[in-house]
Amino acid sequence: MQVSSSVRLLEQDHETILHRILAVRGLGPDPGPSLLRAVWEPFIHLERDLLPHLDEEEAVLVPILGGIADGGEAMAARIEADHRLIRQNFRALLGAREPDLGALRAAADLLGRHILWEENTVFPALAEHLPSESLAAIEGRSKEFRRRRRGSQALVTRATMDTFRDLIKNYR
Repeated sequence: MQVSSSVRLLEQDHETILHRILAVRGLGPDPGPSLLRAVWEPFIHLERDLLPHLDEEEAVLVPILGGIADGGEAMAARIEADHRLIRQNFRALLGAREPDLGALRAAADLLGRHILWEENTVFPALAEHLPSESLAAIEGRSKEFRRRRRGSQALVTRATMDTFRDLIKNYR
């Protein structure tokens, strides 16, 4: 079994989140208040779906990584540390009175680096060190986590890059 099929649900969430990150990265140095708000609002609203996603990774991946001899404990610790920082960033964004371009970019950069690290380091490590039946169990645990947590497998509101391109065009 390929690791991508075992972490398919997490990768789908990552893809949606990366679209929002790209919208932030697409902002110029002085986007103006309307465009900034148009990108700010969808990004900070990721929080309601991102936090369950982080919880899922901690419930499903961290225990498995802890059992991998070749750097698994360090990867598990980094996931937990990154998630703490991501949660702090989102609390700050949600508590801001006005959109803050610097804080928005910092949160998007942290989240983007974390996702790319998971997909380029963590997921391949799982494929390298786990037998196929363990990889299959990851998807089952993710599905069960989502059923219990939300009553649905739809975690992050799906959006396409076209949605964000159209949104940005409306404010230019």
